[in-house]
Amino acid sequence: MENTCLVDFSIIIVTRNRPDELRKCVDSITRTGYSNLELIVVDNNSEEKSSSRNKVIIEKASILHKTMKHNSENRGVSGGRNDGISLAKGKYLFFIDDDAYIIDREFFAKAKAIFETREKTGIVSCNIVDTVKWILIKGEVYRNSEGDLNALSFRGGGHFIRRQLFVEKVIPVYPNSLFYGNEELYLSYLALGQGVEILFAPELIVIHNPSESERVNTKQARINNIVNKAVVNLLVLPTKYRRRILLNFTLRMIKYFSLDPISFVRAVLLLKKRSVHERIDDSSVRVTNDTVKFLLRFDRHLF
Repeated sequence: MENTCLVDFSIIIVTRNRPDELRKCVDSITRTGYSNLELIVVDNNSEEKSSSRNKVIIEKASILHKTMKHNSENRGVSGGRNDGISLAKGKYLFFIDDDAYIIDREFFAKAKAIFETREKTGIVSCNIVDTVKWILIKGEVYRNSEGDLNALSFRGGGHFIRRQLFVEKVIPVYPNSLFYGNEELYLSYLALGQGVEILFAPELIVIHNPSESERVNTKQARINNIVNKAVVNLLVLPTKYRRRILLNFTLRMIKYFSLDPISFVRAVLLLKKRSVHERIDDSSVRVTNDTVKFLLRFDRHLF
């Protein structure tokens, strides 16, 4: 990955069969009037009609630097974001869901000011407003010694990451097998383990209007979240916690699927498949015990 930065921001959007939502998202970015950015849209194997509409949206966007990558298969959130990261040339990466949008014309100016005045801040988690439940999605946050709001993990729907963290391999890219669901925990924990600050910025508002298109049902979403939480923890936490992680995985599955043995078995097989794919062993990149203790101070559901 090259270290050259051609623009301030690389906007990375992963999409699949949501041209109407994508148009609204892209329009909200162009309306900010911020010109020193590039747009990268990763199309996760949309149907031909949707893909054609996506191309038109990108072509008409009043953004000088823009790229569209069409995948021949659905690589999920993790794989799609990795594609965007590999193409990015911006100093800062902004990831936004295709069914989300921004309303503040000073959005990118505010984000740039945060990074330029906070050297330790490597990741900025936005203030996400869910228009279906009308709730703020901010995750586990705490106040640091300076009184700022830090986060244990960033929110996937809208967040910034310094590209330098990937260039210098301070943090790796996403494991492709996670596909979607709790994938942000992987980068968050490893970043915290390297002393990277994750800042929660309430002034950076992202509106999330969850689309029904390509959205999995509640059962499948829950299975993915439970499985991926276990996979992430097995990947990054010290090996001495392995039994505890697997025990909590089992307890969560019993809690939600005790009367659904088929889903239970599918989840176990999915956990095994993703664990094998990521080659979870003693050589995996892991955080220290001190990082685990820090996480447990604010997140009693860590395991």
